[in-house]
Amino acid sequence: MDSNLMLNIAPFHYHLGDHPQRGLDITVKEDFRIQEGQKIVFTGRSGIGKTTFIKLILGFIDHPKMQRTWFNQKCTQHQWDQLKTQEIAFVSQHYGLIDHLNVLENILLPLGILGISKEESDLQRALLLLEQVGLKGFEQRQVYELSQGEKQRVALSRALILNPKLLILDEPTAHLDAQNAKRITTLLLALPIAILIVSHDSECIDRFPYRLSLVQEDQTLVPTLIDQQSTSMYQPTEINHHHKHRKQGNALCYQVFYALKAMAYYQKRYFLVVLSIVLSMGLFFSIQALSDDYQEQLNHRAEQSALLMGKIGSRYDLLISSLYFKDKALPLIQQRDWEELMQLDLGITVPLYVKWTSQKAPIVATTIDYFEHRKLRIKEGDLFRMNGEVVVGFDFAQKHQLQLGDTIYSDQSNLYDLAATYPLKLKITGILDQSHSPDDWVVFCDLKTAWIIGGFAHGHQKTEGLINDASLLTYQEINRENIDQFHFHGDELTLPLSSILIFSDSAKEITLLKGKYQRHPLLQVEEPRLLMKELIELILQIKNLVSGLVFVLGVVMLLLMLMLLHLTFEFRKTELSLMREIGAYRFQQLMMRTIEISLIFMISIISILGIYLLFFSLKDDFLRYYF
Repeated sequence: MDSNLMLNIAPFHYHLGDHPQRGLDITVKEDFRIQEGQKIVFTGRSGIGKTTFIKLILGFIDHPKMQRTWFNQKCTQHQWDQLKTQEIAFVSQHYGLIDHLNVLENILLPLGILGISKEESDLQRALLLLEQVGLKGFEQRQVYELSQGEKQRVALSRALILNPKLLILDEPTAHLDAQNAKRITTLLLALPIAILIVSHDSECIDRFPYRLSLVQEDQTLVPTLIDQQSTSMYQPTEINHHHKHRKQGNALCYQVFYALKAMAYYQKRYFLVVLSIVLSMGLFFSIQALSDDYQEQLNHRAEQSALLMGKIGSRYDLLISSLYFKDKALPLIQQRDWEELMQLDLGITVPLYVKWTSQKAPIVATTIDYFEHRKLRIKEGDLFRMNGEVVVGFDFAQKHQLQLGDTIYSDQSNLYDLAATYPLKLKITGILDQSHSPDDWVVFCDLKTAWIIGGFAHGHQKTEGLINDASLLTYQEINRENIDQFHFHGDELTLPLSSILIFSDSAKEITLLKGKYQRHPLLQVEEPRLLMKELIELILQIKNLVSGLVFVLGVVMLLLMLMLLHLTFEFRKTELSLMREIGAYRFQQLMMRTIEISLIFMISIISILGIYLLFFSLKDDFLRYYF
């Protein structure tokens, strides 16, 4: 048994080409051997099959009958794959550098694939290797900044980073000038490892002690090993394979790092992939969740009121105006209708007059009972007690940075109408606690204050103050000194109201009220709960249509995502092949792709959650604007 024998390949036959009657055959008639530390140059004319022979030896081309022995131990395919990762290095003629890694990261790549924890000595060795191949200071260069010859030398440095026992190179000096080719040849000959190098370089051929030739015999290619320096016997040298005893790091961490680098390099493609997922899934689920939440809010607010009274007209306008304070130009009822309703003593009646605005927010005129039955709490101050005092919603106060004691003005309905009433100065006596309802965005006052804004009452005080606008309008102000001077013209029972909310827990009272006003010629009484149910059913029909369109869009976007991923991975097939050449198992390659896809979906899910949270942070605004 030869103690210096490193690699032994049993005789084999391999056919080149797809057709059995055409092409060439590679035949190894005797055991092909590589001794420990042996330097072999592999020659033969271009295209004869040298690269194919090397790939057969390494196992990059599958050959089920190939039998390999490593240091006199027969190797299974799995054992050979491990050896290729740890003790054999290969440099192809295409360099095989990863575009999205810089020079130093490319050199240290085998450590990451093996999961070996990187140490300062690894960095120093990488820098030393760069210096030895004539690339000192190139460690932070990007691959696209390198020439062909520089790429070859970086690939050689990467192959040597783990101190392999066997180094196989395919034309490593093909793109080098004479000086650098001599440098690399000298470096290789000085290494205490076995080397098999494919080369057409005359100096390399002359200086290597052994030559392997692939010659053609009767349509058969036969490798022949020639001892060019028969008088020189190789003495094996002790080789330090320190990485075998190194602490194993976390290969998963490196794979995540590698995936992040790839995503950063191909960021535009991956951005389109993430965008496709977000648009296809995020919008669909956000719309579904948001619509469900809206439906719940709409039903909850409607169920708080047993009945709703208003002038005969659009039932939906009556509902939206009374619950969400939208000016739907409702036909008005009179205070007399409220008085008659109260005389029936069926439930608690709360009048609403929604006509005017302050800083574009609705002014809702009502009574104290409204706050109790809507379960609204005062955060600061107190409810209004006299004309001209208002309570503002939480969001309205936050938006305009209002505090107790501040004043606001009612908006002028027609700025240049000289017959219009002056704006009314309103004093804030209370700020509501946040209720996440339309009440957060309105200004509440008593009925008389709203009627004064509308010009149904006025005082005879001297106007003062100035609104800073083009028409130089003065304003009205109600205070304790002039409140007695304000009086109403005509019959107060004819003063306008928008609608009346009726709160009652008694089914009997609700039935009696609905029966009494069922045939009323001017008034209608509706159940907000039933009206909202009808309205939601109409909305859901539109929602289902929109959801269907979004779903179709989602399917299209998902197909686009799959196509982009497929094209991206097809484009990077060379990269996968390289990973295999430098020792990555197929499982590791699969893991790298899996991690990339997982990161894509993770980023997409985070983006979807962001959109979801954004939608829900603005849901009150949506509800305010659309209802």
